[in-house]
Amino acid sequence: MAKKSWMVFLAIALIMLVAVTPLWAGQSKGITVKDSKGNVFTFKSYPKRIVSLAPSNTEILFALGLDKNIVGVTNFCDYPAAAKKKAKVGDAFNVNVEKIVSLKPDLVVAQDTISPDAIKKLQNLKVKVFVLKEPKNFNDILNNIKLVGKATGKYSKAVSITNNMQSRLNKLTAKLKKYNKPSVLVEIDYTYGLYVAGPNTFVNDILVKAGGKNVITSGSWVSLSDEKLLTLNPDYILLADTAYLKPDQHPYKRELWQGLRAVREKRVIDSIDPNLIVRPGPRSIDGVEKLAKALHPGLK
Repeated sequence: MAKKSWMVFLAIALIMLVAVTPLWAGQSKGITVKDSKGNVFTFKSYPKRIVSLAPSNTEILFALGLDKNIVGVTNFCDYPAAAKKKAKVGDAFNVNVEKIVSLKPDLVVAQDTISPDAIKKLQNLKVKVFVLKEPKNFNDILNNIKLVGKATGKYSKAVSITNNMQSRLNKLTAKLKKYNKPSVLVEIDYTYGLYVAGPNTFVNDILVKAGGKNVITSGSWVSLSDEKLLTLNPDYILLADTAYLKPDQHPYKRELWQGLRAVREKRVIDSIDPNLIVRPGPRSIDGVEKLAKALHPGLK
């Protein structure tokens, strides 16, 4: 009887081995992920050497705990402080392809706003370029974080980060229900004329989620004349370009802007780190919260 039981056990074990073997075989083929453009990537193991071609991507990678895996970043990647010590590979408009190749990356994380020629050159050199789409809203930012998490073996960490961001947003949304929505102009650049954020941008969604209303009603990154701005006359002006705005270019110094409500009533928001507004990543929720408090002084 014991012999019969032993034979049955062996038979079951053999069946289990045969049943499980295809799963092992499937795993041996590697890890497969897809980027925002639908490009499919297969790795034998998760990337060990990563180059970032956008400051927002760099912040995502660091937040996921991939400091030791990052071998190259752009000239503008300055957060966290450790990013400044990484090898520099140019920027979105001037990608140093040769430098990237010399770093021997397993993966280059780019955004679809960088030079298509640079992406093509890297791909022709057999470099894997994982492209993230430019976000249009807060949810797109969360999705990009999770997408990078999938590609780097840090998906559970990515989910933890995005869940925290969503939870904080939900709490803020509940608090803002009793507040009115002031009109806001978001200045993106004033170097060669006024450029502002339109409704088809993630910056607009950050503004909306902070309890504000954009005075710009169409477009993405919009060129605006001073004369047109005077007719819009926003309640607030948010400066998302203070990092490179000269003191004499501040709205309080602009002669034609003195008639604006936001200028007269000293409602120009210039104390928020612009990177919390214009870099779509883990710190975007900080930007939403800080902007909400600036627009609604009584908010706690």
